[in-house]
Amino acid sequence: MPGEAPPDASARALLEERAGIACFRDFDGPGCAAHLRRAADLAGAAGDAVTAARAALWLVRRSFTAGTEAIGRSVDVGPVEALLVPGSPAEVRAQAHGLLAEVAFQANDL
Repeated sequence: MPGEAPPDASARALLEERAGIACFRDFDGPGCAAHLRRAADLAGAAGDAVTAARAALWLVRRSFTAGTEAIGRSVDVGPVEALLVPGSPAEVRAQAHGLLAEVAFQANDL
């Protein structure tokens, strides 16, 4: 059925996250984004909010550290701000605040 997670969605989400991080470290922006989007989708469908949040954080990090298009400009931080809702794990909220500070610094928006 549409919207249902495959039985191994959590495991696949973790693998996609690892592949996305590997692409990030290998400067493969498009591959990184594709893997991390799949990780977030799979984790979300499986109800794994922490893995979905980590994937969203890596996606935003990729958008402001890859290439030169983000230098001196702000990037879309909507996915990170969405993690700051009450009830989110404290670790996720802390990482989200840290990343928002990095993005502001990169955009020279202090």
